Amino acid sequence: MRTVTPGKSEEATLEALRTVKGDGIFYIRTHGGKASVHRDNSTFDFYGLWTSSEVLDPLVEEQDSSLVADLLQNRVVYMLFRNDFWNQPGRPFLEKNRHYGITRKFVAEYMSFADHSLVYVDACNGATFPQFRASFKNASVFVAWDERTTMGAMRDTPGTCSTGCWARTDSRPSLPSSGRSSTRR
Repeated sequence: MRTVTPGKSEEATLEALRTVKGDGIFYIRTHGGKASVHRDNSTFDFYGLWTSSEVLDPLVEEQDSSLVADLLQNRVVYMLFRNDFWNQPGRPFLEKNRHYGITRKFVAEYMSFADHSLVYVDACNGATFPQFRASFKNASVFVAWDERTTMGAMRDTPGTCSTGCWARTDSRPSLPSSGRSSTRR
């Protein structure tokens, strides 16, 4: 899982994602999914993106005030990738592979993009949640999957998009549709 920032690629850790500022092109390839948090008789439905930050031991986690605040505000959530080989039934002796995920609240709080930027979220269902798409302020074009996909299918999309799609950075962005991803805003 990589995120592209000006001039470099980084692991998509919480720390790295908190520093995304003013990018003209942002690409992230990861897992994504919908879930709900039920707390205090209220429900927060959200779409989350899996980060490369593994969940910390609770004693270590509580010492990170930024992380604790993000968890309490639902900017960061716990994610378990249900299709991961190690998380399948019949493997109770293995510890579950949990990572932190980011929500639209994280994107709105920490991340900013240049005017007329391109955001490409290469993760399942990234285009199906309008509030998530809207959290990428200033992005003229938002490209993401509007259904579940496989990592194998995702493998070729960055190259296909960079050679076969042209984005206009005016008030009506458009990309040719391949039927595999969505360019909704």
